[in-house]
Amino acid sequence: MRKLEAIADALCILNEYHDPESDAYQRRNPGMLRAKMILGTQDNTVRKFTCHQAGYKALTDALQKQCERFKDNSLKEGLAHHGHGDEFAVSTAVDFIRRSIPAKEVNANTKLQYFLE
Repeated sequence: MRKLEAIADALCILNEYHDPESDAYQRRNPGMLRAKMILGTQDNTVRKFTCHQAGYKALTDALQKQCERFKDNSLKEGLAHHGHGDEFAVSTAVDFIRRSIPAKEVNANTKLQYFLE
């Protein structure tokens, strides 16, 4: 799970989860997951969790399902799915992931399947 957690932690940074005034922190939703991402509904509202652990667990579960379902998609495409597909966000995430796992071979084009191994 460590590689998936590196993506989750990168999303925490991109969503400013460290800032107690951010939407992500206030909602205890580090991935800013929407209801339809998790529940398979048409409801597009951002979820609110009761605690940090629940929000983080939902994020790692969502990332695992995404990596399993779209294993041939790139990391850049995976980040775009979470609203962070611009060049700055992708390079920030790649830098964080490289330092956290450490994995020098990770780049924007790394297949999501890599994060399941």
